[in-house]
Amino acid sequence: MEDLKRLKEILVDYTYNNKVLLEIELNKISDKRLAIGLLIDILSKIEAYEADKEIIKSTLVMFIDETNTSKLWEYHSLFQEEMKKVSSKKSLVKALELITILKDSVLDNGEVNPLEVPDFVKGVKDCSKDDIEQLKNFLLKSEMYDLIVDIEKITLEKV
Repeated sequence: MEDLKRLKEILVDYTYNNKVLLEIELNKISDKRLAIGLLIDILSKIEAYEADKEIIKSTLVMFIDETNTSKLWEYHSLFQEEMKKVSSKKSLVKALELITILKDSVLDNGEVNPLEVPDFVKGVKDCSKDDIEQLKNFLLKSEMYDLIVDIEKITLEKV
């Protein structure tokens, strides 16, 4: 479970955009298949992660002994299955609550400014780092990029 927490922190803290830190953190992971799976996941979704492709590729080369593609995808699948174990259902519920608050705040003209919805702003400020990441991932998959920017503004305020 320690490996999974470390992998999740790499994702949450965007450690994958710093080659040195990424290598340090990945070397702490005992199951190298998970480390490789993480790198494959990032590489396969490079734009969604906003990652530096060269950092990920050069780091991946350090961890693989062979270029057997079926093995790499097997490690990727293992990584995805294991990461599901650390995804918090509580975070998902919190994300859905915040989306519901916004939905209920839509004006007659169909528009809403999330920064002007007090319950939404308070809800985001009360979120943990995991809750915020879950919410951002949901919004990213839903292509609601403007809301991600608003969430960033709110989270920067609370620091």
